[in-house]
Amino acid sequence: MSSSPRVHIIYRGDGWAVKKEGAARAYKILGTQSEAIRFAKRNYAKGTEIIVHRKDGSITLTKKEKAHLEEEGIVTLHRHECKAIARKLQVCIPKPEGRK
Repeated sequence: MSSSPRVHIIYRGDGWAVKKEGAARAYKILGTQSEAIRFAKRNYAKGTEIIVHRKDGSITLTKKEKAHLEEEGIVTLHRHECKAIARKLQVCIPKPEGRK
């Protein structure tokens, strides 16, 4: 990991927040996730790790992380992809705890 702080792109009710890891407040709020990612790429030092969250707060893997997992033989799928595969195989995927 670089010495630069990591930057998170997080959804809030009023937009997408660009926030340094450990900071109490967001640096900037933008209307879309794409705008927030572009802002972070333009305004933080090269090599700063940008961590993009989905609306539900889960983390989106970077291309580098996905490539590393694929090299290790690990396949990453979104939940909707898992559901489609399960339907084809006629198996059941349990819902995450706390969801109905």
